[in-house]
Amino acid sequence: MEHARRLGRRVWAWYLTTGAALAISRVALLVWLNHRFASHTVTETVWYLSWGVYPEALLSSLIPPGVINVSPTKFFLVFGSLLTLGSFVLATPILLVGWLVRRRR
Repeated sequence: MEHARRLGRRVWAWYLTTGAALAISRVALLVWLNHRFASHTVTETVWYLSWGVYPEALLSSLIPPGVINVSPTKFFLVFGSLLTLGSFVLATPILLVGWLVRRRR
């Protein structure tokens, strides 16, 4: 009977490090973008950088206006959590590649 091959610690460390770095940078980008939009200092660069939070922003644009009325704090908690989860989903290919490399050995 063949032993099940497990992912190594190095692969998990890369996954967690990448996911955390993406989450921190994307949440910081969300806060900065909202500050720029609130202060009405939107430039072409701001629109270009808004693609960093696009998947989650697309989700929020599908909700009809007035359905959810939240305070700014709740907004950052909800969308910050959503961005964090999305960042770890974006880092998932690291686990898949690590699994495939282990499997080929």
